[in-house]
Amino acid sequence: MSHPLITSINQAVSQKIAYVEKNPGKYLIRAAFAGLYLTLAGVVSLYVSANFMEEAAHWGKLLNGFIFGIGLVIIVFMGAELATSNMMYLTSAALQKRIKWSQGFKLLIWCSLGNLLGCLLTAYLLSLASPFQGLSDDAYLFTAVSGKISKPILTLFVDGILANILVNIAIMGQMQLKNEMARMAFMVCSLFVFVYFGFEHVVANFGSFSLAYFLGSGQSSMINLGNILLAWLIVYLGNFIGGGLIMGATNTWFYTSKEDQMIDRVP
Repeated sequence: MSHPLITSINQAVSQKIAYVEKNPGKYLIRAAFAGLYLTLAGVVSLYVSANFMEEAAHWGKLLNGFIFGIGLVIIVFMGAELATSNMMYLTSAALQKRIKWSQGFKLLIWCSLGNLLGCLLTAYLLSLASPFQGLSDDAYLFTAVSGKISKPILTLFVDGILANILVNIAIMGQMQLKNEMARMAFMVCSLFVFVYFGFEHVVANFGSFSLAYFLGSGQSSMINLGNILLAWLIVYLGNFIGGGLIMGATNTWFYTSKEDQMIDRVP
């Protein structure tokens, strides 16, 4: 008998694969909505925290961490498709031979493309919205994005690994909870850790980097298309290691062995 977590993962993957095979256009839109939700949550968290940075930076970091987590809650509750959680789902299912690797990568490509399109569109609309008109060169959005882009490649990669470990802790944990408030609290608290420490999530960066670029890449020499694309690639690879290999592969190895099922939930 499969562990309940593995059963839930396999059921979800079966539905995802069937959906993208039958309705690739609709699936792309579902993925685009995840980009929309996460961009809104990420930009709001940056906007709110910026108001505290001068006088109480610690409160700004706390608010940033908690507000951003609401984006994942919305994605899960609204049934949108997020590439970084799919990295875990698809790796687990492929290792169990429930799906072919080619099917998993096809779905991940569609999901990543949809996330990117949703983030780009949302960021463009936000760049035209009233809160972001007339930002100064030292606005928190620009300094935050410049700081992320200027990280060394190894740091970006490791921060990507750690971020998606925490994202998939949130996803896998909430799958085992029944109470809606408990699920929401678990996801927000799990994501708080990665946001507070400044780890890197590629879909969140799709949104914030795009907004900074649309508002005027001249605000910082770091915010240019080449640096943005390189940072996205490095973080994407790190996210795949953290979500797909560390969380997806390792937990599948744990929970598909009889010995580990027998000691489940024993501290």
